[in-house]
Amino acid sequence: MKTYSEVDEKLMKQATDLSGVNSEKEAIEAASKHWVYFLALKKSGAARGPDLWQGDLEQMRTGSPLPK
Repeated sequence: MKTYSEVDEKLMKQATDLSGVNSEKEAIEAASKHWVYFLALKKSGAARGPDLWQGDLEQMRTGSPLPK
């Protein structure tokens, strides 16, 4: 699909340099794939992990030893 859009030049330069892709088209496709993957994880709840953390946050912050 052909799409025409204005993208910040500095942002596009950073994207192509950091990703190592050879073209702006490849950078946009890679970014789109990562974005879709991230949203799918977020929607499925997988980004949170299998279990919620349980513990005493205040105890961890104060550095108190764990109770025996």
